[in-house]
Amino acid sequence: MKPAVPALAPAPAELLSVPEGKRVSELERLRTPPTKSTATAMVRAMERVEEISAFALGRVNLSRVLVNRLSALARYGQVSKAQTIERAPEPRRTALLTAVVRQLEAQAVDDALDLFAVLMANRLISPARRASDRERLAMLPQLEKAARILAKASKILTEELDLVAEHGTDLDVAALWAAVEEAVPRTAVSSAVATVEALVPEDDGSAEAATREKLVLRCNTVRPFLSLLGESDVLGAAPAGRRILKAVRSLPALSRRRVKDRPLLPREVDAELVPAMWKRAVFSNAKLPQGAVDRDAYVVCVLEQLHRALNRRDVFASPSNRWADPHARLLDGPRWEAMRADVLAGLSLTEDAGEHLAQLTRALDAAWRQMADRLWKPAPTRRWRSSSPRAADAPVCRWTSSARWASRNR
Repeated sequence: MKPAVPALAPAPAELLSVPEGKRVSELERLRTPPTKSTATAMVRAMERVEEISAFALGRVNLSRVLVNRLSALARYGQVSKAQTIERAPEPRRTALLTAVVRQLEAQAVDDALDLFAVLMANRLISPARRASDRERLAMLPQLEKAARILAKASKILTEELDLVAEHGTDLDVAALWAAVEEAVPRTAVSSAVATVEALVPEDDGSAEAATREKLVLRCNTVRPFLSLLGESDVLGAAPAGRRILKAVRSLPALSRRRVKDRPLLPREVDAELVPAMWKRAVFSNAKLPQGAVDRDAYVVCVLEQLHRALNRRDVFASPSNRWADPHARLLDGPRWEAMRADVLAGLSLTEDAGEHLAQLTRALDAAWRQMADRLWKPAPTRRWRSSSPRAADAPVCRWTSSARWASRNR
C-alpha cells in the first residue's frame, strides 16, 4: 500500500476557491498587478505583497529541486486556471501551487517597487520641477528689469571711477551719485538691488533647492503608504544603503507623530542623509519654531534617497527579479569551489585572478602607449595611381591633386 501523500495546507488551498460573492478565485485576484499609478494603488500593491508573503512559501527550502524544474512549474501554473490546478493530483497540485505562489511573491514585490519608482518620478519629482521652473520663469521679467537698471548704473559708475583713476583726483561721492541719477534714479537702483537679492539666492544650488521646496508640497502623495513601506520586510541593503534603509524604517513613527505638539528636533533625524539641496527645506522652514525640523521635508528627502538607492541597488528587495541584490546570485563558498574548474575552463581562464588582471593591465598599457606614439607621428603620404591610358602620363602626386588631374582629362 502506497503511503498517503500529504495534502496541501488549508491556507494555500483556499487560493484555489472562489469566495462567496466573488467572480474570480483568490489566486486570480493575487495575480492581477496594479494598473494605476496612485498612492491608493501603492497601498494595495504593498498589501498584496504582505498577503502573498503570509503563506511563507518563499521560505520553504527547495534547494534539492532543480531550478529549471521549479521555473517550468511556475510558468505552467501562472497560465493555468485555478480549477486546473485544483483538479491536479497530489503531489503535483502542491508543487504547482508552491511554485506559483513563490513566483507571485517576487512579482508582487517587483510590481510594488516599480510603482514606487513611477510615483517618485512622475507624481513627485517631475511635477515639482515643472512648478519650480514655472515660478522661476514668472520671476524672469522682474529680474530682467532690475538687471537693466543695475547695468546702466554700473556702467556709469565704472566710467566715473576710471576717470578719477586716470586724472588722480579725489573721489566726489555726491558728483558720482549725480552722474548715476542722470540715467537712473537712486530709488530705482535700491529697488533693483532688493529685487536681485530676493530672486537670486547666494548659494549656487538655488534651483535644486527651490525644486525640493516644491517637492515637499506633494508629501500627501506618499503619506498613505509610508507605514507599509517602512514596516515591510522585503527591503534589504548593501553597506552603502544601510543608513538609508534605517531612515526608511523610522518613517512610520514619524508619520504618526503629532509635530504640532512635539516638534521634530535635529537630533531625532539623520542629518547626514540630508544633501545640500535639501537643507533649506528640512532645517530652515520659517513657519516652524526655530531649530525645528520640517517633518514632511525630511520624509520626502528620505524617500528620494531611497529611490536613488534602489536604482543603484544599494537598497534591494528579496524575493525579487528586477530589484534583487545583484551579488546574491553569484556563487560563493562550497558551491563556487565545486564549479570553479568548469567555469574557468569554459572561459579559458586557468590562471590566478591576480595574474590574469596583471596581464590585462599590461596589454591595456601597451595599447595606450602605442596609440600615444602614433598620435605624434605624421601620417604616411598616400599616392594615387591610375591604370587608365589617359592618365598614364599623369605625374605621381598626392591623391587629391591626382584626382583633380584625372577629372580634368576625362
